[in-house]
Amino acid sequence: MLTKFAGHVRRHLVAENAILLPIARARLTRADLRHLSKHMRSRRGLPDFPGTPDAE
Repeated sequence: MLTKFAGHVRRHLVAENAILLPIARARLTRADLRHLSKHMRSRRGLPDFPGTPDAE
């Protein structure tokens, strides 16, 4: 059961890295990324870091 789950997760990560992330890099603006970061931090109860450099 764990082997099946690991295979599923691996396929998901491969698709995410090969398809989703390149599309996101091409389409999202810096403002979009700041908005997403702020929203994700808020959902996790983390403070906003407006001066944090962009992740690459």
